[in-house]
Amino acid sequence: MSANPAKAIALEWRRTDQLRPHQHTQLPPLSPLARSALEADVGKRGIVEPLEITADGIVLNGRERLAAAKRLGLEQVPVRIVNPADETEHVILAALQRRHLSASQRAALALELDRYRDLKTTADERRRQNLRQHPRGQNCHLGARPETRSPPGPASPPAPSKTPPPSNNTTRSSSKGSRPASSPPTWPPAKSAAPSATPS
Repeated sequence: MSANPAKAIALEWRRTDQLRPHQHTQLPPLSPLARSALEADVGKRGIVEPLEITADGIVLNGRERLAAAKRLGLEQVPVRIVNPADETEHVILAALQRRHLSASQRAALALELDRYRDLKTTADERRRQNLRQHPRGQNCHLGARPETRSPPGPASPPAPSKTPPPSNNTTRSSSKGSRPASSPPTWPPAKSAAPSATPS
C-alpha cells in the first residue's frame, strides 16, 4: 500500500476557524477514552505534531487534533501545507498510520483503500476509452444530438416571364401566310415630277 509521499511546502500557524476537515468521512472514529486522552494531551502540551492541510485550508491529516483544539478554545494550531497527488488516498494512508487503531479498524481501512483505488482505476480506464472513441477535434461528444434536416418542401412554380409583348411593327402570322407590315407614311410627302412638255 505504498504511495508517493506528499511534498511539504511550508510550516506555519493557521487559525482554527479557517480550517475544515476533508470531505472523506469514512474513517473509524476515536473511542471516547482515546478522545479524552487526546484532548488532555493537547491541553497540556498543545499540538505537537502539525496538521497536514492543503493551501486552501482543508485538513488531510489531523481532524481529531483540530476538533480537540476547537473544544479547548485554541485560536491557532501549527500546520504543514502539503500537495499530494490524490487527497483522498492521502487521508486514508494517514489514518492507517495511527497507533490507536485496533486490528479490525486497520483491516477495514486497508479494504477501504483498496476499494478506492479500484474505483479510481476503473474511472481512469473509462475516461481513456471515451477519449479513444471520441477524439478531440470531432463534434461527436457524449450527449450531442445528431444534426437533423427538414424534408424538402414542394417545388416552387417557375417565375413568370418578363419578356415584353410583341409590337405592332412585328410580322403577323396568319393561316394564309405572312406578309410584312406596312411602313408608316413619311412627312412631308414627296413632290411628283413635273409633266414633260409635249411638242406642239
